Amino acid sequence: IAYAPSGAWGTAQGYLTKARAEQVAVDRCNDNDCRVVISFNLCGAVASDGVNYRGGTGFSRAAAEADALNRLGGGTVASWVCN
Repeated sequence: IAYAPSGAWGTAQGYLTKARAEQVAVDRCNDNDCRVVISFNLCGAVASDGVNYRGGTGFSRAAAEADALNRLGGGTVASWVCN
């Protein structure tokens, strides 16, 4: 999952390599400041406090969201995706 400070974001699923998936996510974000926040194999989520973004992973959507919120120290879930 890639995010930009503007709030733009992009995701990618099903690519054979991590590098290709990350590049596609950044490209889909469509913002020059977009950066990969989290890479994962099962489920991933991104939490935000309005300024900062942190990613988390897990075996389920709920686990990934909880991990992202824990890493950020609060906030709200901005997006999630499971492969």
